[in-house]
Amino acid sequence: MGRLTYWGSSDWVVKDLYVSTTLAIAAPIISLSEISASSVKITWPPVSGATGYRVYTNNSLSRITTETSYSVSGLTAGTKYSFYVQAYNSTGLSVNSNTVNHTPTLADVSTLSISGVTTIPNITQGTGVSIAGLIKSNYNITSVTVGIYPTSNGETSYTQTTTWLNASSYNISALDSLVKFGSVPAGTGYFRVTATETQPSGIKVSKVLVNQPFLVSASGNLEWFSKDFWETKKSAGWINPIPTGSSYRIAGGGFNSSREDENGNPRSHAGIDYIADVGTPVIAMCDGKVMHVSDSFYYGTGVVEVHNNDGTVIRYCEIKPSVKEGDTVTKGKCLGKVIANTKNENHMLHLEVYLGSISGDLTQRDNNTYLYVLKPKYGSYERRADLLDPTDSQYLSRQ
Repeated sequence: MGRLTYWGSSDWVVKDLYVSTTLAIAAPIISLSEISASSVKITWPPVSGATGYRVYTNNSLSRITTETSYSVSGLTAGTKYSFYVQAYNSTGLSVNSNTVNHTPTLADVSTLSISGVTTIPNITQGTGVSIAGLIKSNYNITSVTVGIYPTSNGETSYTQTTTWLNASSYNISALDSLVKFGSVPAGTGYFRVTATETQPSGIKVSKVLVNQPFLVSASGNLEWFSKDFWETKKSAGWINPIPTGSSYRIAGGGFNSSREDENGNPRSHAGIDYIADVGTPVIAMCDGKVMHVSDSFYYGTGVVEVHNNDGTVIRYCEIKPSVKEGDTVTKGKCLGKVIANTKNENHMLHLEVYLGSISGDLTQRDNNTYLYVLKPKYGSYERRADLLDPTDSQYLSRQ
């Protein structure tokens, strides 16, 4: 409660005036994170009742947002910046939040580097690799992580180790025995080295110094690998790509038989051929999603590429597609029909199967490394490295 006095020309009046001291909405409490030489992120907890926030940089409104953070970019090293935030709703504005000052410095840029690092070769499953590489920093290296990962940006590793230190240089050979290359399954691995340095400003800066892909071939008898694969898929309920009621035969000279590529060079056959009448339906062998459809595969015939729910990939070739990219398909769905090519009027389903352990185009003319099949007898299969022998697909149940 306050008292208001009014002084008039002839008299004066004293009145008691009640003034509410309750603000319409509370002020945010802000802090800074993700600090670099040219940017910073302002964050704050949600304010009860707020419908939005006004962000100020150097006392000028720079953003109106409903989020509880705002990233400021384009900052100049050596320049002082101040930030505060107001919350608002239909009743009005809060008072200013706390003000946070920040002066970015060029020292926030990483000085980490590595030299003499091991180039990881393609290996066979179970094979070990020795690693080395000298990491340097203009400041203090506080941690080094070395690991092998299934993807180039994944966090889950096959094998990984971290060491904590305080030095300006470090050789990763000290971690050699702790990174188990022999435990990595067949497929693609990524050898990654990440280091963190603490700079004079107190900021910790991390940098990925190495992120090198390499291939791991399956060990043991590859013919038995293929047979085990198809026994597993038979148990999982995969079906023959030609439905019951339609006849077919498997062409002679199947997988790894002699073929010529588009330039007339010898290559090995990368699939098997289901010879069937024109118009024969081709059905999905399992559940998946159509990732690629084209009417241009081989002399007027098309192709459907399905990425299956179990991670494998099947390419149904030399057909007239009846599905489109992005379609979800269930086992037994018609994907298209057999048509004759324009070269010699042959008509068939050409079937290719891939484990899905690596990514990239399925046709790779220059590839000579194969993880799960026998060495090509004629040049190359000209396909992706995770190619499988589809011969035993013909023994799957019909639907």
